[in-house]
Amino acid sequence: MELVYLWLEEYKNIEKQGFNFSPRFGCEYDEKKNKLEIIDKEKTGEFYPKNFFGDNINVTAIVGENGSGKSSLLLGITNDKILIKKDEEFFTNDFKSNKYNFKEINREKDYDIVYLDYDLIKLHEVKDFWGYASQNIYDKNLYRKIENAFGWDSNFNIEKFREHFFNIIIDQIDSFALNIFFYNPLKIIFADYLHSITGEEKFEHINKLIKEVEKSNFTKEKFLVFLYSNISMKVPPDVQKVDLIPELLKIENDIIENAHHYKLDNIDEIYEFLEELNNHELLIEEFKSIYKKHKKAFLKLIEIGYLRIDFEDEITRKYFDLSFGERKLFTEMLMIFDAIRKNNRNDILVVLDEPDLTLHPDWQKKYINEMIKLLLTFSDKKFHLIITSHSPFILSDLPKENIIFLEKGKQVYPFEDGKQTFGANIHTLLSHGFFMKDGLMGEFAKSKINNLIENLKDRNYNHSNKEKEEILSAIKIIGEEFLKTKLLNMFYKKYDDDFIKKQRKEDLLIQQEKIKKELENL
Repeated sequence: MELVYLWLEEYKNIEKQGFNFSPRFGCEYDEKKNKLEIIDKEKTGEFYPKNFFGDNINVTAIVGENGSGKSSLLLGITNDKILIKKDEEFFTNDFKSNKYNFKEINREKDYDIVYLDYDLIKLHEVKDFWGYASQNIYDKNLYRKIENAFGWDSNFNIEKFREHFFNIIIDQIDSFALNIFFYNPLKIIFADYLHSITGEEKFEHINKLIKEVEKSNFTKEKFLVFLYSNISMKVPPDVQKVDLIPELLKIENDIIENAHHYKLDNIDEIYEFLEELNNHELLIEEFKSIYKKHKKAFLKLIEIGYLRIDFEDEITRKYFDLSFGERKLFTEMLMIFDAIRKNNRNDILVVLDEPDLTLHPDWQKKYINEMIKLLLTFSDKKFHLIITSHSPFILSDLPKENIIFLEKGKQVYPFEDGKQTFGANIHTLLSHGFFMKDGLMGEFAKSKINNLIENLKDRNYNHSNKEKEEILSAIKIIGEEFLKTKLLNMFYKKYDDDFIKKQRKEDLLIQQEKIKKELENL
């Protein structure tokens, strides 16, 4: 299954434009006649990469400058005229053809779209699982007072996992055992933030805080949740795990029902119960049974924002020890995997808007490979993966026939005359694929070097020895060898005095020593 062609009538900066998404088919749309001409390269003998990503996967990247229309093009997939090929038949919502018998698309039956973009991941209420708690949870500064009172580690990345993410981790535990992802968590860990405070200090702090709590909207139930989630809840294998949550709820109810008569001395009993569970960890598979039986209680803790959880894989890498980009990549891939696994359609468009955003270049290099590996685990389904990107590494993994290049809202073809993107060097991909007509040098470096050139060309100004030394030192750190050599020649030609001759002699002696060592190593 693949998206073959899209026609956008008018959306933002794109107007009356057609876009080919298939390496096999070339389409031309006659808007006046509402007729679509299709050229099948399989029949004409024209080259195209066949089954490049496997029998059940096609990949298309959409690239271009900022504002070129990449995101607009993605949104058009669900709103405008499209042509889908499925099992050698064409399906459309509007096109007509003299040559082909088009069937009408039935979205409920024919295919589905898994759409994911960075803003959706970052901002959606259900999926905001890496927003800092201080941005979403703290209320009337009371939470901050509690945090400051217990001296939380400011270096710890306090991230909030929402119900959706936690549910996926629990539901997809079987997939982690298959090592489908680059990070496969097997254990769940509950962190202890109060380990450095003595019992007497805890009592004193809590005494003050409860008095403050009574004056606010911060309920005693929430306060207990705070205590519970910030003293380690790691359960050893020999503890009856299923009794954990009911015991907690019993204490919660006792506090709520006796809110005005609660004795502060009972705080010690809470600590004794919670600290018995300290310094242990739990396999996610073992935790799953507890979670299923007491899901409401756990999700309540997560919803309130004080269930501090971390995960650990088989080589003891913790989730929060991963970089931000790695956590984002793992989370996105897990969500895509979960959406596909729960989808009963056999034909799926996976649409990703700049998924490589914020990723380190090393992970940008791996992104397509990781996604293909993930999709190949669903051998019974067919996919068309569509990605917008600014990364040259994405382009280097794809043939040019699988890339739509956009410039000012129109599809262009910068890689002609036999040039290819697949396996191409990054310099070529940046200059051609992303229309960087002014070169790849940073603007500051370009300005600095242009000033050097102007100084070297200026015959009416005599530089002091200090200025000459500064110019020479700036030239020597230029990384592009041809440019550096050219500027050095200009420099030595302009300044032919004793000071410069001395500098030149030192440079030549250094070069001589380098050449000598190279000869000795031959």
